[in-house]
Amino acid sequence: MANDFLSMLAAAFLAVVVVYAAKHALRKLTGFVLPKWVMPAVTGLSMLGYTIYAEYAWFPTVRDGLPPSVAVLRTVENSAPWRPWTYLAPLTTRFMALDRAKLRHPAP
Repeated sequence: MANDFLSMLAAAFLAVVVVYAAKHALRKLTGFVLPKWVMPAVTGLSMLGYTIYAEYAWFPTVRDGLPPSVAVLRTVENSAPWRPWTYLAPLTTRFMALDRAKLRHPAP
């Protein structure tokens, strides 16, 4: 959780640096001045974008890191009103896995 928060802040900082550099480059080269709302809007969109990316990327990353003997039995996907994009692509919130290498069969 802390890693996601710090990564989101890093994405916001990168967005600020890019917009700041673009603002000054555009003003110097073409004389065009960006509106004041561009920097906070791009920063907010980058934070939202990274958060959405992280929410969708965790399951494939974890699944790919599992040993070959582990089988994913079921995934649970949810949609929520505070995440309207999940109605288009449901978000995997949890999964069940079975490690076949550690299965024990009862003695007859």
